[in-house]
Amino acid sequence: MNGEKRKQKWPLIVGIGLLTLGAATAWFYWVNIVQPNIARGEAIGCRSRLRQIALAGGLWAIDHGDRFPTNFTAMYAELNNPAIFACPKEKSNPLHLAKDWSAFDPKQSNYEIVSPGLDSRFGTVFARCRIHGFACDGDGTVQDDIWKMRRSDLAEAKLILLVAGMCFLFGIGFLMYSFHLWRKRQPHVEVGR
Repeated sequence: MNGEKRKQKWPLIVGIGLLTLGAATAWFYWVNIVQPNIARGEAIGCRSRLRQIALAGGLWAIDHGDRFPTNFTAMYAELNNPAIFACPKEKSNPLHLAKDWSAFDPKQSNYEIVSPGLDSRFGTVFARCRIHGFACDGDGTVQDDIWKMRRSDLAEAKLILLVAGMCFLFGIGFLMYSFHLWRKRQPHVEVGR
């Protein structure tokens, strides 16, 4: 009777080991691959929108005495859609759904003009993202390098990798031990010569 109970427990032990291994792998994948890629994609989208805003401001300046506009509504002819003024990181901004300029409210913009009316011939900052802090010159050059990792980010990544590795090894060890217990309880069959 006791042997039957032991035989019934090993699938449970293997199942717990597999669940531990699967959970550690899923957590590691989410933290190290999915989340950084989402943030990187949002930052790239923000930089792209800043470039478009600066280039539209430069086009506007050509027709207005080489001076940048003082507000975003003045540039409606250079931009097709006001949705460009919503940073990709802020998903709740109603400008993401805007189809035409009648729905544009400058207060909803995630970007701001830093130097209104600036002479476009000088390479100074024209617009800035309020969320990321990226700044864009009038020629479309975006300042702030998003690819450099701070030391604290690197230390955090190493800690996450260490914890995930320990969970992975624990899961493998648990599976090996449960397999060992299962093999130990199997009857040995002598093979004749």
